[in-house]
Amino acid sequence: MEGSFSKIISYEGGFTVLCTWGLSPMSHTDDASRAVLAAINMQKKLVYFFQVVAGMPDFNPPVHFGVCTGNIFMGIAGSVGPKKEIVILGETVERTFLFMQTATKVFGRIYVDYATKVEASHHIDF
Repeated sequence: MEGSFSKIISYEGGFTVLCTWGLSPMSHTDDASRAVLAAINMQKKLVYFFQVVAGMPDFNPPVHFGVCTGNIFMGIAGSVGPKKEIVILGETVERTFLFMQTATKVFGRIYVDYATKVEASHHIDF
């Protein structure tokens, strides 16, 4: 899928994994499709893990996804050493988190914005 893992953000309700697609030099014309397919695959793998591997057949893990397409700012923040980190900022990131929070109201939802739907609709039926 050639996406990039950015960070894990923990909070009292669980945790968030931030990943990106389309960053240079690994950008593709179908990055929106790749991101949606990655969300679908992660969801399936987590359900499989809990229900089959962990032996919890009735458990549906509370996994929620927000996928958005747009421009972001990516840069280095902090001083030299362990306080230095790569940050990803922008309206697209904020919208993605809002979509993910909206998806928490119903198990197993993957929310995408209009731009992602348009770009990914060549490969995915919504």
